[in-house]
This record gives sequence, C-alpha cells and structure tokens, in this order.
Amino acid sequence: MNLDIRVDSIMTRKPVTIGPDATVHDAAVLMRDCDVSSLIVLDEDGILAGLVSEWDIVKKTTSSLRDPAVVKVFEIMTPNVLTISPESTVEETLRVMGRSDVHRLPVVKDGRLVGLVTFKDVIKVSPQIIDLMKEWHYAFGNKDLDDAEERAETQFLNSA
Repeated sequence: MNLDIRVDSIMTRKPVTIGPDATVHDAAVLMRDCDVSSLIVLDEDGILAGLVSEWDIVKKTTSSLRDPAVVKVFEIMTPNVLTISPESTVEETLRVMGRSDVHRLPVVKDGRLVGLVTFKDVIKVSPQIIDLMKEWHYAFGNKDLDDAEERAETQFLNSA
C-alpha cells in the first residue's frame, strides 16, 4: 500500500466552482451538468469561501421547504473548510479526512485553490484502504469512537 503518493498527483486540478451569491438552484444545476456532488465556493477575489454539497442542499434547503431559486449558496455552504497542500501525502490526507469526518479537501497553495482531493481519488491509487476500513469497522464496531480511533491509528501505523 503506497501512502507516500503526493496529493498533487491524484487531485482534480480544475474543480467545479461557484460564487457565494449564486442561488442553490444554480448550484444544483451545475452539479448535475458537471456530474459532481459538491462545489467549491470562491469569493469575488477567487479566494476559498467554502464548500457546498448535495447533502447541504437537501438538508438545508429542500427538506426545510426553502426555495432553492431564492436561497443563496453562502446561506447553506460549509464555511472555513479544512484544506490540504499539494505536497501532502495520501497518508496525511487520510488522517485529516478520518479525524474530521470529511470526504473532500480543497487543495490550497499560497492561499489559492489549486485542486480538490476526494476519498474516491485516494481509493483509486490505494484500493487496499477499503479492506483496511472494513477491518477497522469489524474490529471496533460501535465502541467508543475516541478509543477506536486511537487503536485504528496504531493498527494503521503498524500495517504500513
């Protein structure tokens, strides 16, 4: 299992973006047309402002009976998202994703968005991760998550 691969070799270099003042309807149409499940939100200066996902749309708009044609992206996006650098490794990426329970990380260099790395990107280069996750789930089940995370990290380090 090669976890030393750099993020910049597996990331999407031109992720789909949207502005914070766009409507949720516009975001949903863009997701559909580009076949993506999330959009990076960039402000008018091209600086990362947040991330909006299909789940955000469902949870914060549609299921709340809010009109997607009126609600703005900035109202439902996740602001202050975690980021990772292009020089980071797959191992570092997995640690950040696992500890923070996220599946996508904007890749930022010198304050600018340069890409997006997703859990799917990681699986493509290290499919053994799926087997390891299954083992962790089987071994730790529904036990205390803090304890399980510590044991899983130990097991992960010992297996690398």
